[in-house]
Formats: sequence, C-alpha cells, structure tokens
Amino acid sequence: MDKTKVSDKYQVVIPKSIRDAVNLKRGQTLQVLEIEDGSILLTPEKMWPDSYLGTQKDIWGKINVARYLRSERGQWTQKNSRI
Repeated sequence: MDKTKVSDKYQVVIPKSIRDAVNLKRGQTLQVLEIEDGSILLTPEKMWPDSYLGTQKDIWGKINVARYLRSERGQWTQKNSRI
C-alpha cells in the first residue's frame, strides 16, 4: 500500500505507481468524496463525451450519418408543420 503525507498547504502527492495505474495526467481534475467511515476518495473526473467516444462504431459505421440526420430533421419539421 502506498502512503503520502498532507503538506502544510494541505496538498498531497499521489504516488507514481497510482498515477500510472489510473493514467492520471497533470492538470486533470479529481473529484473528492468523503466516505461515511471518514475516508477520502479521489476519482479522476472524466468528461462524459470522452467516455463514450468510439462506443457506437459498430452501429454508426455502416450508416451515412449526414443523410440520417437530414432525414430525422426533415421528419421533425414535417410533424411540427401539421400542428
């Protein structure tokens, strides 16, 4: 188990083995959560688009996305013109 100390300015250094294991980068934001038993949990904040990037390749890879969007927008416009 790795250990670290809290500095005079309440800063902590995350050990290199942990930084490497979670692929932590300089300047990355961490979420800080207090757990019920008094523990602290640091989790790297991920931007939601980054976490979904590439997840639908098998679905959208066979579809012309521009044509699909034009079609959907056209149907939406037609539905609204009837109202």
